Amino acid sequence: MQENLSNLSAGLSNLIKKLINDGKLREKKVGFVQVESLLKESILNLKEAKKISDLAERCHYFQRKNSNIKQNEKKYIKKSFKIK
Repeated sequence: MQENLSNLSAGLSNLIKKLINDGKLREKKVGFVQVESLLKESILNLKEAKKISDLAERCHYFQRKNSNIKQNEKKYIKKSFKIK
């Protein structure tokens, strides 16, 4: 977990540097606490997005599974009654 956070922090740092170099973000001197809280908030937002994407993936899996069950039920009924 700590390794993921450090990788994420490094990625955010690289993104900030790129935005500064592209001129899309201006560098301003601020307190360390402000930057730290901004990074922590960004990490929390990314964690929440990951949870949401995991839930969406599970939901999609269950929808496919439910669809397959319904298709198998239809095939079973057709075989049982020899419906063509």
